[in-house]
Amino acid sequence: MATKTEHETRFAERVRKVRQHRGMSCQRLADVSGFTRAALSKIECGERRVSLGEAIQLAEALGVSLEAMCSPDPLVVHLEAVVE
Repeated sequence: MATKTEHETRFAERVRKVRQHRGMSCQRLADVSGFTRAALSKIECGERRVSLGEAIQLAEALGVSLEAMCSPDPLVVHLEAVVE
């Protein structure tokens, strides 16, 4: 398996942080997004890569843009998550 990129690591961290900020359990995000709880756990830990389509699916389930999930500026995702 290839080394994770900075973008992949950031995305995995953002999934967890936004989910927690929203007060969502892993199970609730699984229900909303269509992923299994086990898959989400692996995504959040960086043990599972996601396709572009899956990244969009997760961003939509979390109620933020894909741009915010991938931005190197943490303020972008924070503002978008708070303003909803």
